[in-house]
Amino acid sequence: MKRTSNGQTRRHVRNDRVRVSVLEEFAKVVVSIPYPELSVKRIARAARVGRSSFYEHFEAKDDLLRQSLAPLLRILALAGCGRGNLAQTQAVLEHFQEHRERALAIFAIEAHDAVLCALADLLEEELERSQVAPLQTLRLRAIHIAGGQLTAITDWLRDDRGVKAAALAQIISLVSG
Repeated sequence: MKRTSNGQTRRHVRNDRVRVSVLEEFAKVVVSIPYPELSVKRIARAARVGRSSFYEHFEAKDDLLRQSLAPLLRILALAGCGRGNLAQTQAVLEHFQEHRERALAIFAIEAHDAVLCALADLLEEELERSQVAPLQTLRLRAIHIAGGQLTAITDWLRDDRGVKAAALAQIISLVSG
């Protein structure tokens, strides 16, 4: 297989383009279409890829949601474990605030469970690394922290009551305390 100038194969480059295209189109359509009505077929069509190409990169719609939010949720997970960076947490919150409509669409009731599970999974990994709780209670602790963070963020996005992102970053960083 022919290699590009940086040594990647054309197939690898194409796969990267497909993945990026799907992620970008998902970010656009998730605002305009309620999450339960959003199908893999519709996402793939918007990204101009086949469904089989979609499934080469993502297991399902919830996996796409999880992967699209992973970098931001990882920062929230670290904050919820008491190992976060306040400046990074604040930056994530400011990003959500700047893209309020998109964030509310994603955190709304329709996608709430998928986002909660994605954040709880990341929290559980971080809690296990930290060894802050017995293994048998990690999932419950992760769900508790994730639920508190998402509820606070969603309420803040709906009506910030003059609360700055920096103040909310401190609040959600203390959830695990």
